[in-house]
Amino acid sequence: MRKILPLFLLLFFIQNSFGQTTSRNTTLQKPQSISQPAKSQLVVADTMKGETIEHCDATIRAIDIKVNHVNSDQAQKDLANANGWFDQMAKNRAAYVARRAFLLNQTTNK
Repeated sequence: MRKILPLFLLLFFIQNSFGQTTSRNTTLQKPQSISQPAKSQLVVADTMKGETIEHCDATIRAIDIKVNHVNSDQAQKDLANANGWFDQMAKNRAAYVARRAFLLNQTTNK
C-alpha cells in the first residue's frame, strides 16, 4: 500500500499539470448559437435498413418465445394485458413478418 499511494499521487499531479497547459490570456468570445436544421431537412433513418431474412426470422422467434413466456405466468399476463404489451408485440411481429416477406420478394426477383 505504501508503494501504491505515492504512485497515485504522482499520476494525479502529472495529470493536473498537463490539464493546465492552456494559455490564460484568452479573449472572451461571443457564444455561438447552434442553428437547428429545418424540420424538412431532418432525415429519418430506416430502422429496418440492412436487415436480413435470418434476422427477421430470429426476431419473430424471439417475440413468440417471449409471448409464450408471459402467457405462462398469470401475474405477468395480467400486467401485460393492462399495459397493452400483447398488442404492441402483435404489431412488432406483423411488421417483421411483412419485412421478411418483402426481403424474400426482393431476393427472388433478382
